[in-house]
Parts: sequence; C-alpha cells; structure tokens
Amino acid sequence: MEGRDRRKELGVFLRSRRERLSPEQFGLENHTSRRTKGLRREEVALLSGVSLTWYTWLEQGRDIRVSSQVLESLSRTLRLSKEETSYLYELSEQRSLVSSAHYPDKVIPSLHHILNSLEDCPSYIMDERWNTVAWNKAACSIFGDFEKMDELERNNLWRMFTNQSYRQIFKNWEELAQRLLAQFRVFYGRHLDDHWYRYLVKKLNEESLEFQTWWPDYNIAGTQSGIKNVIHPKVGSFSLQHNSLLTAENSDITLTIYTPITSEDREKMLKLIEWYQQKS
Repeated sequence: MEGRDRRKELGVFLRSRRERLSPEQFGLENHTSRRTKGLRREEVALLSGVSLTWYTWLEQGRDIRVSSQVLESLSRTLRLSKEETSYLYELSEQRSLVSSAHYPDKVIPSLHHILNSLEDCPSYIMDERWNTVAWNKAACSIFGDFEKMDELERNNLWRMFTNQSYRQIFKNWEELAQRLLAQFRVFYGRHLDDHWYRYLVKKLNEESLEFQTWWPDYNIAGTQSGIKNVIHPKVGSFSLQHNSLLTAENSDITLTIYTPITSEDREKMLKLIEWYQQKS
C-alpha cells in the first residue's frame, strides 16, 4: 500500500472506530442536539492526550509522524481489539508495543470462577487503570451494581471521591480516601506515559474538593492489607479484612478480596447479599 493510500485508510479506520463508541461509555455528557455519531474528534483527542489539530490531521490522512506511544493511547481510547490494534500499527508503519493487559479478555475464566466461588466475600478485579473489570455479587451489595455503571464509575478512585453514599457506608471515609489516593499516586508515577491517568486527575479535580485539596500533597503509600468498617442501613455495622493479590497470569491486574472477620460479620454480610439479590 502506497503512503498516501495508507494514510487515507488510517483516517477512515480511526473515524469508523470513533463513531461506534458512545459518550456515556466514558462518563461524558450526551446532548440530544449533538449531530456527531459516536465520540467527537475533540473527545478522542482529550481522552488520548493529543491535540485536536493533530488528531484531525491524522483522520484527514495528512503526512504526519505518529509515535507508538500515541498509537497505544488511541488504541485504549477507541477500545480496539488485538487484531484492530495490529491493523492500526500496520497502517502507521509502527511496531506494536501494546500489552495484552489492555484488552477485555484480560480476566481469564479461572479468575471469574474464583470470584464466583467467594460467595460471602466481596471481591473484584482491578486493571492497571484502577478500573473494576470483574466482580461477584457480594461486591455489588457493598460497592454498587457494576453492571449499571459506565467506565468512569467503575474506576475505584472515582467512586471513592464522587459516590456520596460511600461517605455514609464507610467509617473514617476521609482516612480511607486519603490512603487510597496515596496508593494511586504510585500508579500515577508508574504510568506517566498513559494520558488517561492525567484525564482522570483532571476530572477529579473538577468534581471533588477533597481530591483537589489532597492531590498536591504528594502522599505516597503502598498497596496494603487492612480493615474496612462498614455501616449499612440494612444490616448495621460490620468489618471486613481486605487483601490485594497480583495474578501470575497478568501482573497488570489485581484481585481484591474482602473477608468477614468474625462469625457475626459473616452473618451480616450474608444478610446484605440476600437483601441485594432480592432487590436486583
């Protein structure tokens, strides 16, 4: 394929992938008056950390240089499959550097089986962007129905700072939120080349006064086990021990398990799960 044809094909391909996505998938407002099918160019540019002018030129098939880092970011934003990502790199004449962790099949069936086996232990799997990508029913009974959440709402940090119910459900919410933020700072430093992290920080600065206040403190903490004390209007107070485990199959995802500490905690957890199942 000649250079001009290759660039034209790249532009058409990017547009087709952009148009199949919806603003709601990214927590963006969708005004009824918008004429653009799918995401707008400026939304893709913002989510990918590139300028609108540069991305427009790319869709127009102009002769511009594209780095593998930018292609990786675009593949994430556009939610490309492995095959689509390979096609994107081929059209751009770049060697793919994308990790398999960025694709929906990152959670292997055996991990889903483990989640479903932990019936009385709220458990979920988080990817390298802190998005919840798999969960069990027990987790939904405490953290909310993940099925009904958009991508932004499934982000653990976003939920902690923007879900107002968490402030009532979790004792010492402020302490928990600050600790979580200090842990996130480590991941943020590790993924400085991922523009999505900067997008999340920007959104949180706009939505949460506490985040805006604490983010400049640069507090750092490792991922630790600990105890969450829960106050739920349906079952009262109980405590859960939480542990986070890296999987051998994919070091970019983390399995977090919340275990009832006492027999009384377990009874309340089971009552809460039963209530959630009846409500669903």
